[in-house]
Amino acid sequence: MTDHLQTLKYIKSDVLSFWVSSYEEQTSFNGYFCSLKQFLKKRLKIDNAAFLSFEGNSLIPIEEMASLTIETKLNAVSWLMIEASFYQQKVVKIPYILKARQAYSMMTDMVLFQAEGKNPIGVLLVEATESWTDFMTSEYGEECIEILSKVLQMIKDNLDVKINEDQYRKLYNMTDLFHSTMDIDLILENVLKKYTG
Repeated sequence: MTDHLQTLKYIKSDVLSFWVSSYEEQTSFNGYFCSLKQFLKKRLKIDNAAFLSFEGNSLIPIEEMASLTIETKLNAVSWLMIEASFYQQKVVKIPYILKARQAYSMMTDMVLFQAEGKNPIGVLLVEATESWTDFMTSEYGEECIEILSKVLQMIKDNLDVKINEDQYRKLYNMTDLFHSTMDIDLILENVLKKYTG
């Protein structure tokens, strides 16, 4: 068994482990990215990584997704400006448009995570190491990206379902309150609590 095949097996094991152990704990994509960074460091010696999440034809740093502001959206990277970089490849050198930004000046490679027939999930930026380059140029690098893309798509879909469930639960509770009382002050107070706090 080659070292690269063993690395792929370790990565698969790590992905399965963080998927299973954190399914109930993670409430945002950022939590999963922290786990991804840990096993990239452990398996491929990547110390410097960033994840840009795909949101409405923009790529936004995952850390800023929880509190999107107008400024965040204005500073986002346009997907259309880097999409062509991924023509027929999922792992490419980082383009100048990203390299020129202070936060990404040390990054060398970028990886597109996109499940077949779906919108992109996001782009991983890394400062390449010898282990990273050696593994990604092996026959197992592409398989690793495909596996990660599928898992990240499942995580994204599950988080979307969880968010929708929470919204429907709030709506149901408000509807139940409307049917149980006609006290306008009580209804207004509960609406304000549910949707502002």
